[in-house]
Amino acid sequence: DNKLAKLSDLETYRSLSFDYDKQYKLLKNQLKLCDLITKTNKRELQNLQQQLSTTEDLVYKQEKEYDINQTSLYEMLNTRFDLFKIEKAITDIKVSEAKNKIKQLQLYGGVLLFFIDGE
Repeated sequence: DNKLAKLSDLETYRSLSFDYDKQYKLLKNQLKLCDLITKTNKRELQNLQQQLSTTEDLVYKQEKEYDINQTSLYEMLNTRFDLFKIEKAITDIKVSEAKNKIKQLQLYGGVLLFFIDGE
């Protein structure tokens, strides 16, 4: 009877250990995913900021050329629309990164609770 109780306790321990290990790995992988998203957002933001700088220079040059009738209004509007799209993309990435940081904080809280409460 005592041997069966010990075996039962051992199986319960293994089951709980597996559940805790599974939960910890899930939290750890979600944090890794957040880190990858952050790295991707940073890279994309850098590229878009370079595009923004180039497009702003282009707009400035086109305004000068328009004054001497070498650039059409259509070209200027098209370039300004491109500038708007780039600015919107930059804003979208910044919002995405803010959401990612919030999720990361929630996950860190989950990890802390996991170690404190064991849940």
